[in-house]
Amino acid sequence: MSNQHEHHEHFILPVKLGIFVWFALIIGTIITVLVAQVHLGEWNFAVAMAIATVKAALVVTYFMGMKYETNDNRVIAVSAIIFSVIFFVLTATDLFFRKDGVYVQKGDLEAWAALGADSQTLKFKKPWVSSDELVAHGKKLFDMQCATCHGSAGKGDGPASGALNPKPRNFTQASGLKNGRKPAQIYGTLQKGLGTMPSFGSLPKDDLWALAHYVSHFGPDVLKDSNADLKKVGIDPSKEDGGLGGAGSKVLPIDFAIELMSEDS
Repeated sequence: MSNQHEHHEHFILPVKLGIFVWFALIIGTIITVLVAQVHLGEWNFAVAMAIATVKAALVVTYFMGMKYETNDNRVIAVSAIIFSVIFFVLTATDLFFRKDGVYVQKGDLEAWAALGADSQTLKFKKPWVSSDELVAHGKKLFDMQCATCHGSAGKGDGPASGALNPKPRNFTQASGLKNGRKPAQIYGTLQKGLGTMPSFGSLPKDDLWALAHYVSHFGPDVLKDSNADLKKVGIDPSKEDGGLGGAGSKVLPIDFAIELMSEDS
């Protein structure tokens, strides 16, 4: 009765063959160093990868013993290599064929830093106090950040709502907001996130307040914050700057971020 399992003995690499492979790898390393001294333009990367591939093939074939392995192990190894090649090709396609100007250049970083420095100062005086200007600004932010899920009218029927469970909150209803409908309560929810809704705490504080005031206007009536409500979210209404020191969050401004995202896509 034949053995159902293939008997595979451990293969010991002959010393002469091992020395030969080792010598070939040393030669490959020397070639790599020499080629690095020559400017081949766009071929530099291709030549370096070709040499590295040959050296890796020698290591895998002899030192890792793939030449002497069973067919099933060879299939597993080759499959892993093919997957790596596919990953490399897809990455290289994106890297080498991007349009010029997509990458963030030094000038963009300097502009980012300058805009970030400006964002240290609140754009609105006392943003925890509702105003037509704040609500208008909140609408712009809502259309960019929230309408996809909550819908442009705040009814929780945005284009992405069908794939979400639970469904996005309907802001036009008098009940249902877990943390409450007052602007400070909405502000706290935006800052910390809730359930499947992510945190928007990276936005400047006055942007968060603008969003909170706009969302509160969807309801059947607009509720006002008490001093206690404001203190819960870190606002001291007795101070001109609310105790914030005039500082917002130093983050990438929204308009600038959207511009970069549009260029990248």
